[in-house]
Amino acid sequence: MYYYIFEPAKIVREGKWQKSVKEKLANYQISGEYTIPSPARTIEEIIMIGLTKQYSTFVIGGSDSFINKVISTLINIYYKNPSYQIVIGLIPSDKESLIGENLNLKNIDDICLALQQRYFTKFSIGHLEPNKFFFSPLVINQNENEKFIITTPDYQISTYCYQIVIDSEMNMTLVSKNRSNIFKQLSSLLVDQKTTPSSISKLTSKKFVVRSEDGSKPVYRGGEVITKTPISVMRIRNLLNIIVKRGNIKVVKNEKGE
Repeated sequence: MYYYIFEPAKIVREGKWQKSVKEKLANYQISGEYTIPSPARTIEEIIMIGLTKQYSTFVIGGSDSFINKVISTLINIYYKNPSYQIVIGLIPSDKESLIGENLNLKNIDDICLALQQRYFTKFSIGHLEPNKFFFSPLVINQNENEKFIITTPDYQISTYCYQIVIDSEMNMTLVSKNRSNIFKQLSSLLVDQKTTPSSISKLTSKKFVVRSEDGSKPVYRGGEVITKTPISVMRIRNLLNIIVKRGNIKVVKNEKGE
């Protein structure tokens, strides 16, 4: 049996989605215990109950933000002193879920088939010091270019950009607007602002420290602000056992980082 942790439904559509998922799981004969966090029972308490009952498969259903929150909590509770192996299944609710895209889970039938087969592989996780983790990328997003100082164990750079994305494999993407003063003056008259040319730079390191020269900037995980700059992030290799659809996964990097 699986131990399901579903995100509390905020609107009617989300409640209908949960009902349809449970019906589909029943059709695939995938049984389990269903839980939903509430003010009376927190995510931490639900996870502790599942571990006490010795469930070996935790399935998280909901938005990317909720999935990341439960994974982060699970790591803080379980992975610091694991007593047995657990496997994690994911049921993203967002149609444009980055988690669903990265795992190549296109619909609920793909998800149910993966859960039914229980084929899993190891994934790295991003660690946001001191005690937060991210499976979805971290994003810093500003309206205009701002100065950021990025430090790694090997070098330090200063850059002007409006977006920074860091995934769980410690691949960093910097996006900056390339607009000279003359272009900036003309663009408001001649060019749609959405077509402003941008330059993209990519960095890879074992660890990043990101600081903003102009105050603290919000840092997003799965669309939710979880902290502000400065931040220090690193990768924990192959920590999570994630259920995937056999032979149908997009691999960004293998275990050797290639």
